[in-house]
Amino acid sequence: MILPLLCSLRPRWLAVAFVAASMACANAHEPARTDRVHGVILVPILSSLSIIAPQPVRVGVPVDVTIRTFGSSTCARPAGMDVTHSGSEVLFVPWVTSGAQSACTDDLASHQHVASVTFTQPGTARLVAFGYKVDFQGGRSLGTVAVSITVTP
Repeated sequence: MILPLLCSLRPRWLAVAFVAASMACANAHEPARTDRVHGVILVPILSSLSIIAPQPVRVGVPVDVTIRTFGSSTCARPAGMDVTHSGSEVLFVPWVTSGAQSACTDDLASHQHVASVTFTQPGTARLVAFGYKVDFQGGRSLGTVAVSITVTP
């Protein structure tokens, strides 16, 4: 009597297991990671900009610059950003934590990293984000994305 009941439940359990596995990280056999890693700054299928800044900006007036990273909505979390200002160039290195103690979804969400910068000289300033770039084949490599902005007196 119990055996027919268990057999009738097996397809349901398989369906639940399949759904749970499909929501997991890319490799279910790897342990969950919570490392601080470079953020993904460029994904070719997205039209979202990686660097968002006002245009133009004024000398001596602080402005917020947003660097967008992309990753799982459940596993990738912003984990700070290093900002190095050298002359008319500002380098942004956004960090994310990758992994979680639960299953990761296989979606692509935008995560914002914001820093305030102030320019001291008029002219053209270059904003550079450093992180992972994803190509059309899914490969990842470290690289930069840059935009130029105008700084007015």
